[in-house]
Amino acid sequence: MTKKSIDVLKTEVEKTLTHYLKTLPERDIKRVWTEPVGKFGTDAMLYCEEGWAGAPSHEIDARGMSDGTLRYLAIVTAMLIRPPGSLLVIEEVDNGLHPSRASLLIEMLRTLGKERGIDVIVTTHNPALLDAAGVRMFPFITVAHRDSVTGASRLTHIETGNHIAQAPHSRKERAEALADLICKSADEVTPWAAFAHQTELWSPARLKTLADTWPGLAAQRISLGDATIRDVAEYYGEMGCRVEILTGDQGLKAYEPASPPAIPRRRRPG
Repeated sequence: MTKKSIDVLKTEVEKTLTHYLKTLPERDIKRVWTEPVGKFGTDAMLYCEEGWAGAPSHEIDARGMSDGTLRYLAIVTAMLIRPPGSLLVIEEVDNGLHPSRASLLIEMLRTLGKERGIDVIVTTHNPALLDAAGVRMFPFITVAHRDSVTGASRLTHIETGNHIAQAPHSRKERAEALADLICKSADEVTPWAAFAHQTELWSPARLKTLADTWPGLAAQRISLGDATIRDVAEYYGEMGCRVEILTGDQGLKAYEPASPPAIPRRRRPG
């Protein structure tokens, strides 16, 4: 590469580093750049200009930056300088970062990976990162755990246990059964829940009622998810539907409303 092309690349990398670092800390990042250091000028020092809006800014070098910030910048840099088609493996990708920044990390990896044509594999022990990844990333998440019998490490696809497409057998039959339930729901065939009911079930008034009642339930260790399951069960129970909550949690099972009385069939005239 010529000196001119290197300078252009350096400017682009520093511009992108500044862009992504601006979203990370609480202080306002003005600029991130590097300068040659050492007797022969073959090493480089990383610098950052930061400051609150309206206040004088100041410059710090890498020695004054947190480990999490330096690691984040190193990951961004690696994403920028790897050639298209590369595979980048990052161990403990969120080390040093606050859990509230997990979504920013995920979005950076997704955006730069797509723009640069780079595949990324990361490891983590942080549940906040999985929350930030969201359900759309489930097909790409694998859990590493130790076999309780052999002690060997095992890799299990996160959806293997509950995703029909990953079932060991009878995938087509199970998918057809689920498809039948979806059609019955769309056609409002009882006792399957109808999609049309969702607008009423989660109306602003019902959401406000949930907001008013849940803090008291939270004090009783009842999660927001369990509270909404109770509301859904009561809603369909009041409509006369037979409601069954499929769970091994007996506390949650107790939310099942009483089944409506069976209507006796008329006897045929003899």
